[in-house]
Amino acid sequence: MGYERKGNKTERSSWGKRHFVAMIWVAFGLSAFGAIVQLEVFAQHQASEAYDKTYNTDALHEYEDLFDSKISQRVSAATALKEYYQKGNWDLVTNSTDGLDYILSFFEDLGYDEQHGKISAEVAWEGFYDDIAAYHQGAAMYIADAQKTDPTYFQNVQKLFDDVTRIEAQKRHMLPTQLRMADKDYLEYLRSEMGLKNDR
Repeated sequence: MGYERKGNKTERSSWGKRHFVAMIWVAFGLSAFGAIVQLEVFAQHQASEAYDKTYNTDALHEYEDLFDSKISQRVSAATALKEYYQKGNWDLVTNSTDGLDYILSFFEDLGYDEQHGKISAEVAWEGFYDDIAAYHQGAAMYIADAQKTDPTYFQNVQKLFDDVTRIEAQKRHMLPTQLRMADKDYLEYLRSEMGLKNDR
């Protein structure tokens, strides 16, 4: 009889240990499952942020609306660029460059946002490649002159131009240096900008 009681106690002790070990494994399994779920949620969040940065066009639409609303500045900028094209010297340009300063500042802001992740280079390319390429081509010497006074002037314009040009080159299977606009196309672009006042 005493032996049976001892056996029952041993069985109960053994069952308790097995139960304890099983509980530990269950807790471990739940912890591991929770960690996996958290990692999955984090990965989805990171993927969502990357997608938004690359493809979300909300910021692009804001920039497009702003660019489209600045007709007088664009006309003024294109007029100054055309005169510079004809004379080849910014000191001889008699038209105001205030509009050009404004448009370059616009691209400077866009470039800053592209550099700091608010808008991706892909989205900037989609919305503004032709404009960036044309204004950069026409104003390269103007920017260089401004940077002699202050190297920070329009510094993000160059970075933006380089990034969107790289994308254009990849898509067209060309070298970035092969993408310079032909004079005929550049002048046609300037005419279209100057003609904006007549389209309203």
